[in-house]
Amino acid sequence: MFSLLLEDMHMADNVKKPKRADKRKVRGCIRERTWLDKTGAKSTAWQADFGRVNAQRIMRSFDTKAAAENWLHQQRTQLAAQGRAAFQQSDNERMDAIRAREKLDKVPGLPKLSPLETAIDEYVACREKLGRVGGTLPDAVDFYVKHRPAEGKSRTVAELVEEFIRDAEENKRRPRTVKDIRLRLAKFSALFGDRQVATITSDDADKWVRQIDAGPLTRLHYRVVAHGLFNYAIDQGCYGAENPFRMRRLRRKPSEDERMPTCMKPDEVQKVMAAAVEVEPLMVPSLAIGFFAGLRTSEIEGQDWKDIDLDQRLITVQAAVAKKRRTRHVTIEDNLLAWLIPYRKKSGPVASSGKHWRSQLDSVKKQAKVAWTHNAMRHSYASHHLVKYGDAGKTAMQLGHHNDTSQLYSHYRALVTPTDAAKYWAIRPAIEGNVFQFKSA
Repeated sequence: MFSLLLEDMHMADNVKKPKRADKRKVRGCIRERTWLDKTGAKSTAWQADFGRVNAQRIMRSFDTKAAAENWLHQQRTQLAAQGRAAFQQSDNERMDAIRAREKLDKVPGLPKLSPLETAIDEYVACREKLGRVGGTLPDAVDFYVKHRPAEGKSRTVAELVEEFIRDAEENKRRPRTVKDIRLRLAKFSALFGDRQVATITSDDADKWVRQIDAGPLTRLHYRVVAHGLFNYAIDQGCYGAENPFRMRRLRRKPSEDERMPTCMKPDEVQKVMAAAVEVEPLMVPSLAIGFFAGLRTSEIEGQDWKDIDLDQRLITVQAAVAKKRRTRHVTIEDNLLAWLIPYRKKSGPVASSGKHWRSQLDSVKKQAKVAWTHNAMRHSYASHHLVKYGDAGKTAMQLGHHNDTSQLYSHYRALVTPTDAAKYWAIRPAIEGNVFQFKSA
């Protein structure tokens, strides 16, 4: 009996038991999609859905069911490999990932649960680009933030220049000033016109100034105008960085000997006045005021006889014509009085303007046959006036510098001897019977 029982138990062990069903859920599913196209024919596609990974749903469509199944198998294999790799990380590596995840979720404007891998890919791409030029990622971001204009305020250089000129006109800047701004900035616009204003750097500014074919002072004037342009751009919110033409960026001037301003000699001035009496008598008052009162050409062109008081011996330069927009009085010297008396009027312009002035002056210079330098009349007046009176403050006041003698010594004072100064202030119109006589105006 016992043997039979053992045999039955042995036989029971040899009986194959049915396998339990695998209840593990296989990730992903496939759906068949059918639709009718425009011709009415039936179309079919197989949509593989792998579910959500890092908060993003992974789906693909295929023409065949086999292709969809193959793709799902690849996704499962890849996810399993990633899981095994995660378990092989050290505790420190897992904590680094957790902390990085926490920091990434705190970034303003970034969707929650954004893939950490996406952030890493972006960082690596930026580092690779910076590696070609040097610098750090924070430096690059700072530069971008500074130079990126406010939304809706971006402009090209050409657009900014035109806007700046219109603003100057609307603010009643003088036509001569507006013209000067337009001429100088035309060169800047020619080089950078298509560039966005926000992309202009200090290196671009230096490059433009250096390529201007002119002397240091003229280049400085160009820089001043461009500096005003970018101050306007900053005010308008289309330039976020420091003004690229800021004056403190000017390099120290190279060591060199002092270059004295030049002026005309007394005999040259005498020739000019004689030539004016002979060929352009209407220019005599304006030339006399330039040489013996030191007014600027623009001030002479805007001068009216009603502002010349020969009895009080004063010329009033009104704010409307003065360069600094400040009214000033200029003393009429003895020889200037002699030149003006024969031409005096109650009112009316003292000189022609614009092309007529230049044309008449060209005739005088041709007749006089003397070298004529820039600001020749004003330089000559300042240099000889300083020697005559020996008072830099007084000369500066006459010039309209209001006791600022720095410009006098830098731009107007030429070395003149007392003998030359005496000859200069003795230049008067010839009396009847001598070299020449006044012609009727």
